[in-house]
Amino acid sequence: MIKKKISFRDCKSCLLDQNESIKGAINLLNQSAMAIVLVVDHDGKLLGTVSDGDIRRSIISGKNADEPVTNISNFHPKTVLQDDPPLMAEQLCLKHRISRIPVLDQNQKPIGVYFLEDFVEEEVAPVSRKKNPVVIMAGGRGTRLEPFTRILPKPLIPIGSKTAVESIIDRFLDYGFENFILSVNYRKEFIKTYFEEIKPLSYSVLYVEEDKPLDTVGSLSLMKNLISETFILTNCDMIVDVDWDKVLQFHKSRGNKITLLGALKNFMIPYGIIQLENERYCGIHEKPEYNFLINLGLYVMEPEIIDLMEPGEPLKATDLVELTREKGLQVGVYPIYNQWFDIGQWEEYKNTLNQLEGL
Repeated sequence: MIKKKISFRDCKSCLLDQNESIKGAINLLNQSAMAIVLVVDHDGKLLGTVSDGDIRRSIISGKNADEPVTNISNFHPKTVLQDDPPLMAEQLCLKHRISRIPVLDQNQKPIGVYFLEDFVEEEVAPVSRKKNPVVIMAGGRGTRLEPFTRILPKPLIPIGSKTAVESIIDRFLDYGFENFILSVNYRKEFIKTYFEEIKPLSYSVLYVEEDKPLDTVGSLSLMKNLISETFILTNCDMIVDVDWDKVLQFHKSRGNKITLLGALKNFMIPYGIIQLENERYCGIHEKPEYNFLINLGLYVMEPEIIDLMEPGEPLKATDLVELTREKGLQVGVYPIYNQWFDIGQWEEYKNTLNQLEGL
């Protein structure tokens, strides 16, 4: 590795007032490329920091996104002063295994952030290849996208210059996955022919054909001889940007047999909600907002989960999760708050196209 002259980056885009909410920190992390939020007091002095891990832990612990950001802030972050040599920031990063170091002026006000990756110049390492299969449920009729899906199967609907299934596969390729299993049924020949036409592929595609509809995960029972590693299961209508290395590490470190990916979703009721107590009017809560952790239809699973299923019988994903719990096996949740796209119904599909065009 070759040392190079480095300097800290400007931090204006990641400053957040202490009176803001956790939701404000989430929005800032999504909008900024800094991967850290610097929480400041009324005088602009650094009060604490919020990282990706802090957000995920807050979601897991059930905190409301409308709570103050100070409820999840790290009030003792590692910092350096603007006159400290960069080497000090690098040493702090390496010693404490952190990737961001705020830089403060003499008044304890943040003026920048050191990035660990800026300290060394090195060749970009190739993405490590993974043996883990990715199972894509591509057999549904896509009735919510009719009349489009009366002609094309849902996996082949266009997302920009590619199909939906290719857009999903591309995100896994970025993390070194190269073994894909497609569960097909409705218009399966369309799907198989399409992949034949776009060969050569840099990844492998196997097909498991349903003789009858097997609900959301029933076709897994037909894959027992194909899966011997931890695998990922995804629907064909969800495009998610997530660090799969972190997800797999989370799954393994918790000893989970199934890990669900859940996304923080904000819902606003567009009406005033009447509040009652003993049949008496107490007030109106105008257009309240609620935050929920929703199931994205993405799972990390261990192969022994397939042994719990009845071969060739329909089964819902939620029922498989409950069956796993009933057997006393560990089920976990990996929360995300970053970008994801639902292409399973018309309005969301159109919103997805608009958002992707703006990226």
